[in-house]
Amino acid sequence: MGGRGASSSKSISYKSNNSTTKSLQKQIENVSNKMREYAQYATPAYTGADKQSKSKKYYDYQRKYRALKKEMNEIDDKKANNKPKSTPKPKLKGRKEWEVTSQTYERAQKRLNKDVNHWFGRGM
Repeated sequence: MGGRGASSSKSISYKSNNSTTKSLQKQIENVSNKMREYAQYATPAYTGADKQSKSKKYYDYQRKYRALKKEMNEIDDKKANNKPKSTPKPKLKGRKEWEVTSQTYERAQKRLNKDVNHWFGRGM
């Protein structure tokens, strides 16, 4: 059917009670159905006499679909930006830093320090 975004109108689901969103969703679904109807005429395999006019309709619907999806995405982005930010995690009680207790990490750090000192002539 064309681009990635035109695969299935059934997968389009927007959870909102906003009438604008519902209206846009319905328009997207209608345009998607029309695209599906005309998609066969936009393929190289179709060789009918009306190929040019029907494929033109498909591409017109595709442009409408993309414009509606862009508008829906902008609305969704605005909703996402209006959500309250998550609260930061509470500070560690009595500690200023995390203590690394992994033996593997400590061994790796010792080995790294030893290698660096060796490379700079401070062999230990």
